[in-house]
Amino acid sequence: MILKSIISAACIGLVVISASANAVVVRPLNGINYEWMELTATVGMSRVEVEAQLSDPNSALYGYEYASRELFEDLLHSYATWDGISGYHAESGPASGMAQFITDFGSLVEFTYTPGSLDDVHGSTYDYDFQYATQGYYGVDGECASTGFSCLSNTRVLYFEGAASAAYQVVSYGWDSAAPTPVTDFFTPTPGNKVDETDYSDFGSHLVKAPAVPIPASIWLFGSGLIGLIGIARRK
Repeated sequence: MILKSIISAACIGLVVISASANAVVVRPLNGINYEWMELTATVGMSRVEVEAQLSDPNSALYGYEYASRELFEDLLHSYATWDGISGYHAESGPASGMAQFITDFGSLVEFTYTPGSLDDVHGSTYDYDFQYATQGYYGVDGECASTGFSCLSNTRVLYFEGAASAAYQVVSYGWDSAAPTPVTDFFTPTPGNKVDETDYSDFGSHLVKAPAVPIPASIWLFGSGLIGLIGIARRK
């Protein structure tokens, strides 16, 4: 098993903290420390079930929202670079970066393989004997296909003898928010819709929350000064 680690922000720019029974990943993007709910917190839940809890004050998911396509792309790129070529990448950067992504957000799918070798998108050979993967829902309602559909992510990392050897990076799974055909799935439960038969045991949800922006001290001083001036004017 990949063990989750608590790593200081000074080291790689993230902190994993405890939030009740769930873990929260704090990841700085564009100068903002976004809080991401670990995928294991929502594994096995459909998007409909999750959305019902997002507005429930008694839920651990209260205050979170589904990450937009653009923000999810930023999250992936904060872990690993991508050359725009879909497929497995054996370079150390993508492999180690996406291995960290799975460590932080939780492994939802695991496979043991008979040891083998394959070529990556650049023709480099990599060995493998195990795979960790995560997959989940993201995107604001209507961002993927139309209302009632959700974007899908799929992050896979192959390992050999315990070390990450190749990462799966595909445009349609979130690496390019401008991609015209992202992978999608139904999430509106209607009669005859395949969502009624979907097995959610291997899916989580990419939920994010931006921290409240503190009001600068200068604004407080300006406000108190303005109130004082109003008081003086009234007395006069």
